[in-house]
Amino acid sequence: YALALGAGEHDLKFLLDSPPPQVLPTFGVLPTFEPIFAAGHRTGADLVQLLHTAQRVELVKPFPAQGEMQTTATIRGVWDMKIGAMLMVDTETLVNGELGCRTSWQLLLRGEGGFGGERPPQGLRARPPKGKAPDFEAEVPTSRNQALLYRLTGDVNPIHSHPEVAKMAGFERPMPR
Repeated sequence: YALALGAGEHDLKFLLDSPPPQVLPTFGVLPTFEPIFAAGHRTGADLVQLLHTAQRVELVKPFPAQGEMQTTATIRGVWDMKIGAMLMVDTETLVNGELGCRTSWQLLLRGEGGFGGERPPQGLRARPPKGKAPDFEAEVPTSRNQALLYRLTGDVNPIHSHPEVAKMAGFERPMPR
């Protein structure tokens, strides 16, 4: 997982198995992929048009180097964004039977809007304060193969790997992570 996120020779504590590796807090997204896609399927939307627009990860306790995980997903709501529908899905992951992580996903289902539903609550629309500069900026390069490497962690969204699916979704090529 860490290698797929860009860890390298200076991040060995996340990559080597002896001593047991430290686990990045963002690892909590991995066990959510299957329940998130199942929730998306329940809406009946065309998931080829799905865009991941925002995410929140809350680490309740550090992940152990090994253990058993179980994740459940709950659809918080579906809102009309006119150009698409915003799907909000929350997850909880148990690690060895105890709550380890929560996530919230905002997914834009392009082309599914205009159904006359409510707009999302103001608290879900993140906008930076007017006139305030960011507290910090970070630019991290990604390799052209990074989405394919990340796919090995369980994110099998074909828009990131299959050229024909990316074209069906209106993109020139698979979208990098």
